[in-house]
Order: sequence, then structure tokens, then C-alpha cells
Amino acid sequence: MIAVCILVVFVNISCNKDEQFNVLETTAKVESVSMVEGVSSVLEEARTWYSKQNNSKLFVPDWQQNEMFALENGNKVLAIKLKRVASESLTDKIGFLRSLVIEYDNKMNIKEGTIMEIIGDGNFIKTNKKNIISERNGNSITGFTGSAITSNLAYTEHIGKTYRDGRVKGKASILRKVIDSKNARMDSACIDWFLVTTYEDGSVTSVYLYTTCYDGQTINPEDGGGAGIVDASGIDAILNSFHAVSVLRSESTIYEDGNTMKKSYQWTCGQSPLIKTYSVEEGTLVRNNSVSHPWKFQSLEHKSIGLEGVLINTVSTITLDNAITTVGIFNAGIDLRYNLKLTSYYNGNPVAERSKSYNSEQFFSANQ
Repeated sequence: MIAVCILVVFVNISCNKDEQFNVLETTAKVESVSMVEGVSSVLEEARTWYSKQNNSKLFVPDWQQNEMFALENGNKVLAIKLKRVASESLTDKIGFLRSLVIEYDNKMNIKEGTIMEIIGDGNFIKTNKKNIISERNGNSITGFTGSAITSNLAYTEHIGKTYRDGRVKGKASILRKVIDSKNARMDSACIDWFLVTTYEDGSVTSVYLYTTCYDGQTINPEDGGGAGIVDASGIDAILNSFHAVSVLRSESTIYEDGNTMKKSYQWTCGQSPLIKTYSVEEGTLVRNNSVSHPWKFQSLEHKSIGLEGVLINTVSTITLDNAITTVGIFNAGIDLRYNLKLTSYYNGNPVAERSKSYNSEQFFSANQ
């Protein structure tokens, strides 16, 4: 492995008592910026421009914490720390940075603004933030292992990538789960947020990032008001994190009458960090007139399929397409084909809808 060392020099230019601009100079792909003229007017213009955009009500920029640097193409980028309106408790086990990123052309006209969330090693992010932001649209970020998620200002469309040693290795998204927080007051609503990664080989991982809480006197923008909407890209992220599995959860005897027995089998047939699907089968087993003889399968019947888990402002529906059973002497199996549909709502009206089909198999033993 080749170690890449990046020298960062912070040059502070005092504009007035209230505003200060941090100009970055680096030997990496970002060009050197030695002087920014009219810093106060640039920052004020950015504030005015931002106030006129369709912004998410989840966040508020901290305009005093800002940095500007040049890209390789001559354009400049202004990065401002972005804070949540909610009380936010970050995990100390992983580095996390959220920024409002405003890009200018070479004439200092604003081209676009995005929200960028960077997850990884905290020291690396602090030292290489400008490189990560500069290379965010490509398939590699020099030396970076972690995730970078770019969203529109309304925070309804997201493009997330996971990197290992600088190369893209999967898709990343930040998903939420409502919790009962023991540390919050009784009138508080809290949400746990997780980084969910879907790798190229289909495997899925989830890592806890932070918790947000709103007290009972504050309108929660996570729940309606336009900011809590799960759009089509959000639904796609949930479906991409969902995958078929075959995990036996329980096996119980319904009844046993001499040489005949009925058993119930419940197993998980699909899961994501937020929702699970399960299936219930019923098997009929028989044996000869001796208790020493083993049980043998006579039949296996599919009984039901269901969902577990809660999604914010989103209704999940599972539909069974086909259930094919295979019955042997001492073993029986089932092949399920089912469809998972997610529909997001706002003020009672559907906003977006997506569906995806899955296939899961599970086998059962007559004698365990």
C-alpha cells in the first residue's frame, strides 16, 4: 500500500469581527488559493442564494464555519458546516461530517448547491475533507475508506457511494428507525439513524450513526411538513438494502396423536436493517407403529407470509407470487417467490411507489 501524505495549510483572512473565511492551500488535486477578495460579499451572496432555494427544514447552515478552495478545473467550492435542527447525538465510534457544498464557476457565479455527508475515519476526514468533496462525483477518492452521500438541498434525492482504499465498492444510504429513547423525556420523539451499505457482492451491513430527538413543544420536520417525505430514491435505497435470506426462527408441534404429528415452521425469508419478511409453513409427519421409528414427511403446506418493522411515512406490502413445496422422506422444502412493494405518503396522498421481486428457499428436517 502506498501512503499518501497531504499537507494542509490554513490561512485565515479577517474580514470583520463577525465573519472569517478559511482559505485552504494543498498539494493534492485542489489548486492553491492564496487570496479571496470580497469574502464578506461572497458569504452574504451565498446566504441570500441559499435562502431562495427549496431547502430541507432538517438542517441549518453554520455560516461561521466555512472553507473555500479551488478545484482542478478552476471552479471554487464553498463548504459550510450543516447542523440538524433536532438535538443530535453522534456516535464516537465513527467519523461523520455534514456540509453544505456550494460550487462556483471560474467567474464566481454559483452553479449548484448540494448536501454532502461523509462517514469514515474522523482524522482522515478532517485532514482530507477538501479532497473528498473535490472527488465526490468520480469513482475514486484518493486513500479514502468510508462512505460519501450527496443529496439535493431539499434532501429528497441521494447518491451514496462506499469506498475501500479509494475505490467504489458499493452503494450507501442513511436510513432511520423510530425508537423509544430511555435518555429522552417522555414528550420527546427520537429517531436512530444508520449507515446502510450494499456491496457489489450483494451483502448488506448497517452501522449506527446518530440519534435525533425533538421535544413535544417542537414541530418534528422528520414527520411531515415536507421534510420527512421518502421519495423514489429513498424507496430504492430501502429495496436495495433488502435481500432474501433463509433463517429458521421457530419449530413447534401443533399436535401429536400417536403416529401422526403436525408441526409449524416459521422462518425469515428476507430482511433489511429496517424490515423483515417471514413465512409460516405447516408439515404433516407420520411414522410406523413403533415410537422407535423415525418420523417421515407426508406433506408440507404454506400457511402465510408477513412483514415486520416500521418505516416512516411509508407503507410496505408483501404479495406471494408462488409457493412450491418439495416433500421427501425425511426432509421437505419450500421455494417462495414474493413481491415487496413500498409506497410513501405525505398528508395521506401517495408520493412514490416501487416494488421488487425476491426468491427464498428453506428446508426442514422431520427428525431433529
